[in-house]
Amino acid sequence: MRDLGRRSLISIGSSYAVTLPKDWVRRVEGGKVRIVEGSSGELIILPAKEPTSKVSIDLRGIEEGLWEIIAAYLDGYDEIEVRKERIKREDLETLRKALSKLIGMEILEEGSSRILLRCLMNHSSAKPMELLLRMKSIISGMISDLRDAIAEGDRELMSIVAERDDEVDKIYFALVRSIRRAMRSPEIMGMLGADPINLLDMRIAAMIMELIADNIVELAQSDCYCIDLLREISDLFDRGVRSFELKDFREALEVRERVNEIIRDMPAEKSLLPLINILFRIEDLCDLVSPRFL
Repeated sequence: MRDLGRRSLISIGSSYAVTLPKDWVRRVEGGKVRIVEGSSGELIILPAKEPTSKVSIDLRGIEEGLWEIIAAYLDGYDEIEVRKERIKREDLETLRKALSKLIGMEILEEGSSRILLRCLMNHSSAKPMELLLRMKSIISGMISDLRDAIAEGDRELMSIVAERDDEVDKIYFALVRSIRRAMRSPEIMGMLGADPINLLDMRIAAMIMELIADNIVELAQSDCYCIDLLREISDLFDRGVRSFELKDFREALEVRERVNEIIRDMPAEKSLLPLINILFRIEDLCDLVSPRFL
């Protein structure tokens, strides 16, 4: 960020005016600007024309190309142009399958050598904290259903629980996209009422929760049958997320202390490793609110 120097306010009737550097105004197309309010009440002056949000990708190999598309989605691009000398049926099918993991991303135009993708998700429907709580709701349901599946010996329900991890991944990708866009745009950050530190914490919390979902899948595919422990883990997870949402220092401290007690009393068995990892990650969530002392 370049310091353009201090500016004096000039009183004009019931309003105030502020002068801008000539060289900056000359670089602004048309000399027009936008004034937006930041998350802390500051006023931010921006060029009237928003930067382009388009990217073009050459689809050489389908697998490599898919990762480029996902990376562009996470980086916040609204339009992604996909080009290939000849787009085959299997390329299109693989592309459609990948798009099912990207909330809001749709095929706008389709041809034999070019496909145009557009993200229809807007800022109001992609607020980071709301997405984080949606992740929490799905993960809580996964733990509850896994507990029921173990109690009833229902292998089909265990399989359904594992498949639900895909929905967690979709929301996680949308949340990362939303945070990255907000971090690059003071205007979006102001609309969300967030600041960079909040957004960074939410990004870390989302990553921790996505890992917890992966651990639940491991449990669903293992022979670990700790129903009572899963019930308490479910409660600790809910409390850990709530302490993060509300910035509740005391609850975060209580959850972390109970997690440490459980880990100390658990036997060193390989089958319990996914459970132990979930507990460690709940502790990591609490650390975002109440950091541990060394």
